[in-house]
Amino acid sequence: GVPRGVGLVVIASAPLHESDPEPFAPIESDLVRADFTLVRQAVIAGKLLREDRSPLAGWRVEIRRNGQPEPRNPATVADDGRFALGTEPGSPVQLFAIVRETNLRIPLADGRLLAPGTEPEQVFVIRDDELPSAHVRGRVVVPEGHAAGRFSLQLFDGRTRARNLRRVSEDGSFEFGPVPPRRYRLLLRDSNGVEQEMA
Repeated sequence: GVPRGVGLVVIASAPLHESDPEPFAPIESDLVRADFTLVRQAVIAGKLLREDRSPLAGWRVEIRRNGQPEPRNPATVADDGRFALGTEPGSPVQLFAIVRETNLRIPLADGRLLAPGTEPEQVFVIRDDELPSAHVRGRVVVPEGHAAGRFSLQLFDGRTRARNLRRVSEDGSFEFGPVPPRRYRLLLRDSNGVEQEMA
């Protein structure tokens, strides 16, 4: 069902396996055949738990290499707390837990680098003081003639370097949360990308 004249890149994948992308020239025939060889990736596997050893099911775990997320990340934590991520072998990576139903990232293993495929399943524990329970709410008052909805706010966590982004509603109200209770910087950004620290 692909339109003629369209150029594609096709990737075959399976859990913890990957193929090299196969580029196609613009398609002119009725059928194009492609064969793939799937290669098992290096694996980082573990369990994500609370301090009381209960699983953090529904959270996600993400690999970052040189500060950038890898494709086809993150993995969702299962009901028993287990997760497994495939990645390219090579340079060490950092692992982050992503709080359920948010984009808040918490570094695992105290931010130390992990070498894929060289360690057995590991247990990662999120401390109670890292669990999200706080909300930041407020209202942005803009000069007359300006629309509040053209502004956005970032809640910046200097400890984990996580940034949560929210668009300001038309009435100027905003809310972040739940987030772990700690000190944050609140940055206001206008439609031109100019930032101003608010609190």
